[in-house]
Amino acid sequence: MLRRMRIGHWIGSWFYFVSIILLIGTVIGALLHGAIGLLIFESPQFSYLLARGAQNGFFYSGVWAGGLGIVLCFVRGHRENQRKMQQRAGEVQS
Repeated sequence: MLRRMRIGHWIGSWFYFVSIILLIGTVIGALLHGAIGLLIFESPQFSYLLARGAQNGFFYSGVWAGGLGIVLCFVRGHRENQRKMQQRAGEVQS
């Protein structure tokens, strides 16, 4: 039972990290397309620029989101493991 909870915890953490990365990529893509489109085009349709930027940002952040999510889970797991080891070392010395 405990093992299933731990696996669920890490899968949930991975989904959390991937979602955050996708959200950030979508927002940055929309803002950059909007800003650059206003500078380049004479009379841009701003809603189209934002929508296209959100699509591109989502796509390109999606390329990296899965792998980066796994790396962030490993970093988080390593920190949790270090914290547990330090607590155990403190208990042994006491």
